Amino acid sequence: MLGSVLLLIVLVVLLNPVDALIEGMSDRSLPRRALAAFDKRASWLVPAGLLALAGFELGLVALRRRTLALQLAAVAIPFCMLYGVIEFRRAYPNAAVFDLQRLTDGASILLGTDMRLSQFDPPPTLKVERESVIRTAFPAIDIHFHFGSLPPDMTPERLVAAMDATGIRQVYNLDSGPGEFEKYASTFTAAYPDRLLQFAKPNFSVTRREGGVQQIVQWLSVTARLGARGVKVNKSLGLGVLNAEGKLLALDDPLLDPIWKEAGDLGLPVLMHTADPPAFFQPIDHSNERFEELTKFPEWSFNKPGLPSFETLMEQRERLL
Repeated sequence: MLGSVLLLIVLVVLLNPVDALIEGMSDRSLPRRALAAFDKRASWLVPAGLLALAGFELGLVALRRRTLALQLAAVAIPFCMLYGVIEFRRAYPNAAVFDLQRLTDGASILLGTDMRLSQFDPPPTLKVERESVIRTAFPAIDIHFHFGSLPPDMTPERLVAAMDATGIRQVYNLDSGPGEFEKYASTFTAAYPDRLLQFAKPNFSVTRREGGVQQIVQWLSVTARLGARGVKVNKSLGLGVLNAEGKLLALDDPLLDPIWKEAGDLGLPVLMHTADPPAFFQPIDHSNERFEELTKFPEWSFNKPGLPSFETLMEQRERLL
């Protein structure tokens, strides 16, 4: 048993350089093309090879060549395990190899009985005419814009020129935490105060400290003088921000009441992102409608111990409203 565990650890350690080598190959390289060709045949090659190996092993045992059978098994089993782990990593690159939830998936891939989602590529049957729409029919307002996504050399003039070309009247920046808001206010908003606007995004983590809530209240007052048009709250409130006791800070915690009151007194609407789609809070299995997406990006899942359910977050939000 101990030997098997040690062998498993060795295989996991060896996997990373092998996996990196495979991923680092160019799609046009001979090894990569050979692997792609092998993938197409793996559905029958692997089960056939395993059956042949098992038959050969049984034959050796029947002939009382047990030493040779054990030697062959000592070579074949690690190879099969390594192949299975590599295939699993290629199918689910962001998933833990030895996650209990993925064991059946790994066995199916190894046996060639499972079609990987990465191989699902059906030709579309719906044929419709497409028209490239470059400009809006009516002046539009982008209420969810990110100055932080712009190239470093982007100027207010270039941004407004692009907006004019596409029919965008105004954009509202939501990358506007403490420090960021002031920077963009002195550059983008100062140049075009009626077109490049901002919502202030408080850093709720400071509420863990004594006087943190008042610090946010005072900052909102400053941003209002600098032209803030609202308050942005992202999903970390309720899912990541901790209180002074180290527990998750609820959306409707009375501790935050002075912040909402200040926003109301200043006439700033609050744009709050609460939770994510319900599937992100459910187990990542065959019944999850976002299975493909969450398999590729398991870090997006909130189905984890210690996190509230989707329904709990909705209840908190409704109480707050």
